[in-house]
Amino acid sequence: MRWMRWGLLEQISPLGLLATGLVIGAGTPVIKKGLRSLAVLTAKGILTVSDSLKETGEQFTKNCQQLVLEAREQQEINKCNIREHLHTAGITAVKGGLTVADEIQEVINTAKEKLNKYVEEARQDLKKTAMQAVVPETEKEENLQTCHCSNENNEDLKGD
Repeated sequence: MRWMRWGLLEQISPLGLLATGLVIGAGTPVIKKGLRSLAVLTAKGILTVSDSLKETGEQFTKNCQQLVLEAREQQEINKCNIREHLHTAGITAVKGGLTVADEIQEVINTAKEKLNKYVEEARQDLKKTAMQAVVPETEKEENLQTCHCSNENNEDLKGD
């Protein structure tokens, strides 16, 4: 009973203590009811806040999921666009390559034609040169036969 040693309780008379006890005893249901109401209101407030937080969390989760879905859709669209762009770029590159190949083939064909002309001209030139070389020999022999020169002159002509 240490609590009785407090200075306030020692100063109150036993009759005051009794009256205080009666007030507390009589007021206990009222106090209990008030405290209970306060506890219920507190619990109700806590549940309301909890539900509100839960609702906010669900809404936040829903919004995040929508953002993720939109991002994935955009990513798929971008992938399709990238694939289409790459496909178009590939086709364009191949077209360019074919065009260059055709131009190169034209240059090669032109070069072949020119080379064939040069080869043909060289062959004709060789034939002319060969014919010219054969003609003087034949002419010398004919000249020797037709010429009624002395043997000395014939030998000189043969030596040339």
